[in-house]
Amino acid sequence: MDELKIPTTQKSDKGKVVQISLHRRIELWAETHEDYAELCFALKEVGNLGSHGERVREKHYFGALEIYSHVLTQLFENDAAKMKELAAKIRAEIKGKPVT
Repeated sequence: MDELKIPTTQKSDKGKVVQISLHRRIELWAETHEDYAELCFALKEVGNLGSHGERVREKHYFGALEIYSHVLTQLFENDAAKMKELAAKIRAEIKGKPVT
């Protein structure tokens, strides 16, 4: 959330700077990335179970890891540029031309 520049603090009604909860930060992020934020609410739920001493089922743990991996890949890995580069290499190799 920090990397995405989602605020960590806000002013309270009394004008004091206070920490924003993770839930609220995800809600703020949902304003621009609703699909990813909805996925991250599931991660938060799994994390809440574990941090409050409740049992985390194996399928929920591994599901959360899969969701986390997906979100990180979508946000930080530029697949379009990677695929464009791969296509250029393939075409160049087939045509016998060097790749620039």
